[in-house]
Amino acid sequence: MELNKKEIFFYNMAGNNFQGLFLQFPFKHFKSKIISIKKLSQFKEKNLNFILVSFLDIDNKWNNKNYKLLNLLNKEHIDLINNGVAKLLIDYSSEGWNLEYMGFSKMLDILKDKNINGNNVYFTCADLKLKDTYDSLYRNLFEKINIIGINVCTIYPRKWEIFDVDVENLRPKKFVCLNALLRRERRLLITELFRNGLNKEGFITAMGRSSKIHQQFPNLQYYPETHEDADRIFPKNEIPFNIKDEKIIQKYYEKIILPKLPIFTDIDFALLKFNNKGVDEQYLNTIFPKFYTDSYFSIVTETSFNWNTDSVFDNGVFLSEKIWKPIFGMQPFVVFSNTYYLKILRDLGFKTFPEFFDESYDEVEDPIKRFYMLFDEIKRLCSMSKEEIHDKYCSIFNKLIYNRQKLLEMLDVDNFKNSIIKEFK
Repeated sequence: MELNKKEIFFYNMAGNNFQGLFLQFPFKHFKSKIISIKKLSQFKEKNLNFILVSFLDIDNKWNNKNYKLLNLLNKEHIDLINNGVAKLLIDYSSEGWNLEYMGFSKMLDILKDKNINGNNVYFTCADLKLKDTYDSLYRNLFEKINIIGINVCTIYPRKWEIFDVDVENLRPKKFVCLNALLRRERRLLITELFRNGLNKEGFITAMGRSSKIHQQFPNLQYYPETHEDADRIFPKNEIPFNIKDEKIIQKYYEKIILPKLPIFTDIDFALLKFNNKGVDEQYLNTIFPKFYTDSYFSIVTETSFNWNTDSVFDNGVFLSEKIWKPIFGMQPFVVFSNTYYLKILRDLGFKTFPEFFDESYDEVEDPIKRFYMLFDEIKRLCSMSKEEIHDKYCSIFNKLIYNRQKLLEMLDVDNFKNSIIKEFK
């Protein structure tokens, strides 16, 4: 179907406040009309019709044990879906993690109970590994639905300004490691960087959303950390991680790192001091060129790093703005995330850097082993002189040019929409 020559109709069961895939992202630039309808009778068979449900709204209902949103699908809705007049679009395109917690399996049970034709059901999500995971687990359990992975966070680099990168002169730092929300793996990594004396080798931020940063920068919008206890790395009520020196690490975090928070650099201090945006918005919409022109490689701490390998749907790959920054800033990178993150990047056409790092960590299932394989690579790079790292950096510069150009092509609105259009049958 040539989408640009058609009208897109969507019936929004999620409520008027939910913008979703068609309005939130660059679909607003389509040549075709996108029309929100109030009555199912307004659907036209020749057009592309969607009954739109927000997965986030579904979650709210599940938390109350009601499952009302999908259960609102009546015989009229289901007939339209099963007869191919409309597609059921369950939209989670704004996120790509915590799927099991959010109730992905329960969603499938409801679809099965309602005898909805899975061929006409589309689940959009920023987890680019979900399609393969779903295919392997649900092939024989439920009629297959369509999973569409969306690079949602490419909306942020569109706002960044391109800057030049110098390869002639040595740089003052070896790495950059930027952290906003203080998830557990980030607290552990920051602690290990300081505990091993590597904080002197790079730019490290650990902003968090705590009241401390609000006190230091009262002009910032304040969103408290709600889902984790940032006072500890290893919560007391959880099963021990069996990490070597776990008690020592925890004590170091409490006595050395916690009093330092929030951690920021001279580079971002000025902007934080005089800007009234929230920390998240600050780092989503802004790239600080000096972080990348004054260091050689990036330590990316992604949104999704699952410590519980039994939770299959939480082991996804979510490419957030955190990976686009080193690509835009022309740096090689290591990534603290789930398995096959690098593979998915390569599948998208980007190059990774085995010349710099042992990238076998990408296939290691055990999260603790993977974490310390990554950390050992950071230590190894930091043990080199700046001259050695500079030479290695210059040797891969053509790759860095290629990656930035590949990202810029991906940011093109037409390329973005076409990559999704082809998924709708």
